[in-house]
Amino acid sequence: MADSVCSSATCRLPLHDVLNWSPFRIDALGIITMIGVEQVDSAVGRLVRSRYAEYLPLLGAFVFASDQFADARSGYVLYNISAGITTTSMAGWFARWCIAQNFSRSDNMVRWSVDSTPKKVFPQRWDMVLASFIGVVSHGCIIALTVLQGDYWGLANAISMAISVLVRSHVIKQNRQALDAAAERAQNGGSVNNTEAKFLVILPDAKMITMYAPWDIVKTCFIDNPLPANPRLYYIIRMMGWAGFAVQAITLGMSGLATQIVTVFIMVISTLLTHFKAGCDDHIVGTRLRAQLQKLEMKRRQDVYVALQLEDYEEESMLQWNLMPHKTQSPMSKQWWDDYFTKKSSRNSSVVEKVSSAPVDSAMNSPV
Repeated sequence: MADSVCSSATCRLPLHDVLNWSPFRIDALGIITMIGVEQVDSAVGRLVRSRYAEYLPLLGAFVFASDQFADARSGYVLYNISAGITTTSMAGWFARWCIAQNFSRSDNMVRWSVDSTPKKVFPQRWDMVLASFIGVVSHGCIIALTVLQGDYWGLANAISMAISVLVRSHVIKQNRQALDAAAERAQNGGSVNNTEAKFLVILPDAKMITMYAPWDIVKTCFIDNPLPANPRLYYIIRMMGWAGFAVQAITLGMSGLATQIVTVFIMVISTLLTHFKAGCDDHIVGTRLRAQLQKLEMKRRQDVYVALQLEDYEEESMLQWNLMPHKTQSPMSKQWWDDYFTKKSSRNSSVVEKVSSAPVDSAMNSPV
């Protein structure tokens, strides 16, 4: 009986002995479902491309099947100073992007712009080719390992991983395209290139970021969540993601120990690359939104307010939002406002001096 079993095709596979290797056990299912979920949600949800981990399997695949990565987050406040509007509702990708930049207390400035046409098309294509190559090699190694062992449970696990990656790629692409479409609609609205809004973003850890952006995209891109163009297809793909995750949850525990170790290793390494933003350019979100980050080198919020060059009605909004001290007779309040107006007057004087000292005929002497 033993001879007949050993003479079977499966028994003659090159790595069949590895299938029976099990000196210890690991809880692979618990690792891929409970560890790294928050990190994956934060890293991938900001919609920035990765030239290395774009098509690698990640921990917590249910984050994409459930659409959790696109959910709004609490604790953020956006103050649109130019419009006199404040909101605690921010787009999920924008909240995740802000927290991923590791801003300091209040001396950071971000200036957003919208490209009229998608930029860096060719580099993005090469990045996609590289990411696809890395993804194919990684999945190919797992599939080859399971086939050479005769580990058919492991093969089903590898296929379910590939399905989860394809599902993630689709839902992320749909959200990026929706964000591009929102930016394009705002650009075609007419006022994008004419006016710029200044606004503040307060993070859950009380850090304040100064931002400038074309007026129309503040609402369409930073406040409203991007909506996929085809919600029904988006839902179907997500259900396929749930199916792939369920298959992996069943088959991984039935796989050989070697398959489990390799699966966990690849998923953990991929998650680390994603979490630490390896191969990511956070200055470009989608293909149209571009962020220019700058450090203001200011220690006090008062100096940031001076740099904003607030108009009287904007200062009134800041007062109502409690971002500035109320104008009372207390010594601290009076001292704060005296310092503020002194710095503001000094800054305005320096701006006037720079303008008046500029050569009048500089345009005439410029080469044609």
